[in-house]
Amino acid sequence: MSTSNAAGSPSVVGDAERTYAQLLHILHTEPSKLAELSALLMGGKGISKAAAAAADSASVKSGGRAKKVPVALPSGDGIPTESDYRLTEIDETVCVGRNLSEPDKRWSVAVFREVQCAAAISADGLCEGCSKRAAKYTGKAGPWHGRVTEEPPAWLHMLGTEWAAKKDLKWLGADASGSDGGSVVSAESSAKMSKAEEKDAEKAKKAAEKEADKAKKAAEKEAEKAKKAAEKEAEKAKKAAEKEAEKAAKGTKKAAPKKAAAAGGAETVSAKANVVAEPVSTKGEVELIEGTYYLNKNGNLYEWDEFSESAGDFIGRKRPDGTIDMDAEEVTAEESDSD
Repeated sequence: MSTSNAAGSPSVVGDAERTYAQLLHILHTEPSKLAELSALLMGGKGISKAAAAAADSASVKSGGRAKKVPVALPSGDGIPTESDYRLTEIDETVCVGRNLSEPDKRWSVAVFREVQCAAAISADGLCEGCSKRAAKYTGKAGPWHGRVTEEPPAWLHMLGTEWAAKKDLKWLGADASGSDGGSVVSAESSAKMSKAEEKDAEKAKKAAEKEADKAKKAAEKEAEKAKKAAEKEAEKAKKAAEKEAEKAAKGTKKAAPKKAAAAGGAETVSAKANVVAEPVSTKGEVELIEGTYYLNKNGNLYEWDEFSESAGDFIGRKRPDGTIDMDAEEVTAEESDSD
């Protein structure tokens, strides 16, 4: 549903958060549109309509994806409720895919607030990127969070979901996050962190490093073990092949072709035995881009499951402006080094 007043004409204010996001989007992507926007406003047209028109044009030029704009989290007295993390107004003329704000860390476990994707629609109310994620992840946990016109998935880290009910969330207050209720922890709040919290954080960090080192050593041990087993099998196959070749040389001409084939098969086994699978590298940096977490490896972006902490399929390349080029080819480490 589009924002409108009782008379059915466009609202001057509209959804404050969406209008603010659209204006910032115009400022960062198409400064030339500001003159057009100013002319529309001076002519008496509403902010929502003018900003939406300019933002839609900018969205098409950026590949159908809107720029990520920080969204303020619920603030004020009292404890936020489920409705405080849901949109009050939805614009169905643009993509209705659900993105997520930065986490609200004022709870015992961080929760998210929904944000409308608002990119140009490709099909069925969704942009190209949201359509692809919906087709692949609908009905299961992953980088698709549903539509803002529907209830959030049961597993999503938002108030009101099955996940929230199981977690028994507790409100910690404003000091647990930014002082303005926003998405970034302020320096003042960070300075107030208690010694006990710092100690717990350091302890958790050391434990994680210890587990990572343990896993690395275990993987190296298994790789070495597999290598030795392969070498042993290769040597065994080689000896068997040599023995068969020797028998074939001493045998009759009729038996020779069969013995040679056996020797050839043994050599094939030897070649296969020398192949040792190497563990896939998962080194990279997890980034939140346009409301979705990805694993960034040398500019290559891969799907990231924040719950199992594992990488998935290649999505595209990260552009210099922070958006995703879904048509880009995956760049290997060798290609990256040559560049």
